[in-house]
Amino acid sequence: MGGRALSYKMKHTTSMWHFNESNYRFQTDCKKICKSLKRRRKFRLVGWGDNTDLWIFQASFPTTQKALYVLNNLTTETAILRVDCWVVEH
Repeated sequence: MGGRALSYKMKHTTSMWHFNESNYRFQTDCKKICKSLKRRRKFRLVGWGDNTDLWIFQASFPTTQKALYVLNNLTTETAILRVDCWVVEH
């Protein structure tokens, strides 16, 4: 039997929201972005998922625009505002 293997690109989601004062939280299910955030001194791992790829990092920024700039650079895509958080599907 001839058949084609199904191939699909898995979508990852990375989001950012204002936590308190000047702190922002970044949540991702992408291992590549997780590794990138772990290498940055400014970011601190504050939560993770058991039995799933999910990490939450916290960082301080003076403005939302600065935090959004970092989010867009991490994912090389443009974030979309949904309810109270910025989301990138990549």
